[in-house]
Amino acid sequence: MRFPLSWIREFAPIPEDINIVSKGFTFSGTEVEEIIDSEGETVFDFNFTVNRPDLMSVYGLARESSAVFDISSPKFSPNPRKSQLKIEENISIEVLDPDLCPRYRALVIKGLKVGHSTSLIQKRLIQCGLRPINAVVDATNYVLLEYGHPLHAFDLKFINGKKVIVRRAKDGETIKLLDGSEKKLTENILVIADEIRALAVAGVMGGEESGVSFLSRDILLEGAVFNPVSIRRTSKTLNIHTDASHRFERGCDYEGPVKALDRVAELILEMCGGQLCDSDIDIKAGNKKTEKVALRIPRIKKVLGIDIPKDKIINILEKLAFKIEDFDSENLTVTIPSFRVDVEREIDLIEEIVRIYGLDKLPARIPTVIDEESGRSESQIVENKIRHFLSCRNLLEAISFSMTDPALDPLFSFKGEEIKLSNPLSETNSILRRSLIPNLLLAVKKNSSFGNRSFGFYEIGKVYFKYRKEKSTEPNKDSNNDYHICEKDVIVTEEPRLAIILYEEDTVKSFNQFYPRDIYSLKGIIEGLFESLRKKCSFLEERPYSEIFSQDNFAKILCDDQEMGYFGYLEPQKLRSLEIKGMVCIAEIFLDRLLKRSDPSFKQFSRFPFSKRDLSILVANNVKWASLETTIKNANVQNLKKIELIEVYQDENIGKENKSLTFALYFQSAQKTLSDSEIENEVNQIIDLLKSNFNAVLRS
Repeated sequence: MRFPLSWIREFAPIPEDINIVSKGFTFSGTEVEEIIDSEGETVFDFNFTVNRPDLMSVYGLARESSAVFDISSPKFSPNPRKSQLKIEENISIEVLDPDLCPRYRALVIKGLKVGHSTSLIQKRLIQCGLRPINAVVDATNYVLLEYGHPLHAFDLKFINGKKVIVRRAKDGETIKLLDGSEKKLTENILVIADEIRALAVAGVMGGEESGVSFLSRDILLEGAVFNPVSIRRTSKTLNIHTDASHRFERGCDYEGPVKALDRVAELILEMCGGQLCDSDIDIKAGNKKTEKVALRIPRIKKVLGIDIPKDKIINILEKLAFKIEDFDSENLTVTIPSFRVDVEREIDLIEEIVRIYGLDKLPARIPTVIDEESGRSESQIVENKIRHFLSCRNLLEAISFSMTDPALDPLFSFKGEEIKLSNPLSETNSILRRSLIPNLLLAVKKNSSFGNRSFGFYEIGKVYFKYRKEKSTEPNKDSNNDYHICEKDVIVTEEPRLAIILYEEDTVKSFNQFYPRDIYSLKGIIEGLFESLRKKCSFLEERPYSEIFSQDNFAKILCDDQEMGYFGYLEPQKLRSLEIKGMVCIAEIFLDRLLKRSDPSFKQFSRFPFSKRDLSILVANNVKWASLETTIKNANVQNLKKIELIEVYQDENIGKENKSLTFALYFQSAQKTLSDSEIENEVNQIIDLLKSNFNAVLRS
């Protein structure tokens, strides 16, 4: 947006040096993209961020400059001359949808003569990129640029029944707009109407039939506050973007219609004459609550890492029109002005302070979580180790969208509500993923359709959850976290995940082919991954979370008795319904727990040798090795250091209901070489334990 510096100087004594002004605005967050010479004056082309609609005016920039350059604050107090005419005799107003229009204010001017606006107004409109039309329309555009609040003028004689109704459009209702286009409206669009038809699309554009022309004698001036979401949807639906909608959809000042309407009435009376009715019509859907935020002085230093004097903090906030109340040595109570729709929390106030104080004054330090040599954070270092390990196991890294198919997502999502996208790319990508598996399954389907018979993928990415959480209305002032007073909140969280998927079309391999990509391969990959990160994992057989998993091949992954994820086979019948043939096994690991790097530690090793004993036992088929291993480890056999499974054997000779397990036990002492009798005593202790717990039979 373009604004001439001479106009800003009418409100605030900004420096004469344009380079100082440009640098001051840019370094405080209001970027000056270009400096232009227009109509013999210097014009700045500003790039405003979407959260700062309060800056999109001359007065807003003057208010900002008072803090940036530490100069006097601007004043804006229009006072139009009023007559004895009664507004109630000329117009009545009814707001049927206060949720979409929380405030509607109107003035009436009678007996004016519409001509051309002054040369100064026309010049400034041209400098800002607008075209002069007539005195009334130019005045509304001029005040839009000057004060930042959109206004509209209606010719009073075209308002049927002398009544304005703010309502939703009737489905199929049409209106011809000021740009000459005819639009078909829906019931979700808010309109300004009379008793017969729609006169304007609220917050977007006025209608051609009720517009002000050189023949107009009596006019209605409108200033309102509209729901930003409603204006945004209307603008997108009608494919119309105007200066008014640009501001309304970003949020506008609840008190804006007061000064803006008074100012435009003042200008119109000066240029066109006429009489302003003695009062206004101001309809409010309740008074807007004044927002107050607690600001802790010690918290500012903790966030920024620098000491800002308290009097400097107060001066910056007051220059930005914040009000300071009831403060003590370490706490301030800050009242948020109605035009600052972007400030809600303590951290927002801290951002305001530091951008004015000077971002260049922040200390240049490497964050404590960043490694000085590599320039990576701890989590990035661990992620790279994971990538290296899995790539060395012939797994290919996949990168997929954060969106996924709502038909697949529930099969692998076991917590939180799904997050639907309001404007999805397609129906099959209409929600944010709660698991990495669905998109990897689609990659498996695509690759298998191209004839790839054996492959493995992994992906490191984030998943998203939505929770509904009741929050206290009392802020915790001792907390170091940012807070916002809120009765009820919907909380969206994101979590890092690692997913691994192995696919094998033909499970029968010849002797010279590599090992199959089955669940045992996946289990070995998981164990090796944890070991490479200096962590020890274990597995706990569980019932599957979803029917898509095989009922007999599903387990949780544990580390230090904490659940780290799960792995298992997918049910072949379910895979066939997804047009996937072959065998698929998957694992999903919760990375937020795995990304915590474990520092190496030294443990005294024994200088005495290991003694190894092999055992073969006969147990029932339903007995899992994990249960046997856990039982042996929990027996606290004094010198047992390691257990290793060697072979699982099944044959009709040992019975269809039985299986043979062969495993090795390693014994070692830190004080001496163990004797045969000491080892045999501990072996017998283990055998007795397995017999009593699992009816195990020792094979000779």
